[in-house]
Amino acid sequence: MAKLKLKFRDISRMTKKYPYTRHLPRTQLVSDKEFEMEIVSASISNALEHTVTWETQFGGIPNVTVSIALTSGATQMQNDMANVNMWVKAATATTCTIAFSDNFTGHVNIQAIRFT
Repeated sequence: MAKLKLKFRDISRMTKKYPYTRHLPRTQLVSDKEFEMEIVSASISNALEHTVTWETQFGGIPNVTVSIALTSGATQMQNDMANVNMWVKAATATTCTIAFSDNFTGHVNIQAIRFT
């Protein structure tokens, strides 16, 4: 299993400035490895499979995680639709296919990451 270590770094400290007042820090995330990452939210209507095309092509096959996103104003029937199994059927550098155990209507979140 690959691990990624992220740190918050204040980019204001990289330059030498002598202001009269102290400003709030401007932070950015800095990692110890290079990686490619894409996050997609998709709406699905009554489907057993759904294919997502990545905005940019990955350098190889990424690790993909999928989850069902529940909405706050969901009815009981919509919450029952979320009671299905979901898995990644196929993942390539350009697309990802998600499969469901039953017909599904709702929103899903898809996260793909590849360490380079």
